[in-house]
Amino acid sequence: MIEWAALLLAPFTGIVSYLVGKRQRNNDFLNQLQASINMLVEENTKLLAENVELRTKVAALQVAQNKLLCEIKNLRKDLKKPEE
Repeated sequence: MIEWAALLLAPFTGIVSYLVGKRQRNNDFLNQLQASINMLVEENTKLLAENVELRTKVAALQVAQNKLLCEIKNLRKDLKKPEE
């Protein structure tokens, strides 16, 4: 009877050990995935902030460009007036 218990106990403990090890490997994998996600979120946040800053600069440059174009247009009008 004890021999049968010993024979059945060995595979059972092997299966339990395998399942515990598999769970640990899965947890390690999930932790690595979470770390990767966190890194990507941080990088995305930095890029988003840079994008907003660049869009602000572009908008300011467009305003300055439009102002200069208006000035050029007025100067051209002033140059044409004496000829008329």
